[in-house]
Amino acid sequence: MTLPSLTLRLVGDRRLVGYLSFSIQQVRRVRLDRAPGARILVGPFHAQPEMNVETRYVLKPPARALLISGRAFHREHDVFLPLVPAPGERFRLVLPAPPAAPAGLLVRLAALFKAARWIWAASYAKSAPHFYSRRSDWPDDDAFVWCIEQVQKFGYRNRFGLPGHPASWWTQLDAHDGYVYWAGFQLPQQTPWLNRRRLRRAAVPIDVRQELIVQDARVLDLPSGADPWRELAHLLFPEAGR
Repeated sequence: MTLPSLTLRLVGDRRLVGYLSFSIQQVRRVRLDRAPGARILVGPFHAQPEMNVETRYVLKPPARALLISGRAFHREHDVFLPLVPAPGERFRLVLPAPPAAPAGLLVRLAALFKAARWIWAASYAKSAPHFYSRRSDWPDDDAFVWCIEQVQKFGYRNRFGLPGHPASWWTQLDAHDGYVYWAGFQLPQQTPWLNRRRLRRAAVPIDVRQELIVQDARVLDLPSGADPWRELAHLLFPEAGR
């Protein structure tokens, strides 16, 4: 028996720009007893596909759909795509990247980064050499938060981790001062530190055209509602009730 499958391809530069998270989940069952939101849908997650590489996903029973969720810094660019197999069908979705950073913004970032106190992360000297700057050391807290906002707004997704540990996705920005900057997963207002390491390659461009190309699938039309996850659960699993 041939299992249903579909193909995804992210087209753009080397990295996905402007998105803080981008997940792909096989939806196998639902838990309507859970609080509203993504945890209603149950199923394994796949890693984000490599840029410019065609990746095929096989829906193994009891999976009924593949859900693509992307959270962008500009929330109007968020992605919520429930896909079901449809042999022969194909569509493209533009994933807007942020506009090119103004020159004045880059100059201010460089000045603030230069003035900040950077501490050598001695514990990671061999495994992941980098520096960090504590928020508490910045005389202007608003300036620190603004810097984190710019890293998230104009940054790109990159996957890395310590040797022997699972890699994670981070949002980072290649600045014009010879360093790459990244923070944690919190909102800018909650972030306690900023990291940087030497940039030893060409900087990733910000102003790029990005597309998601989907083949052998179609998008499920969801009724408008405050909780798209619950609406999708009812559409995929009507037997689960309301």
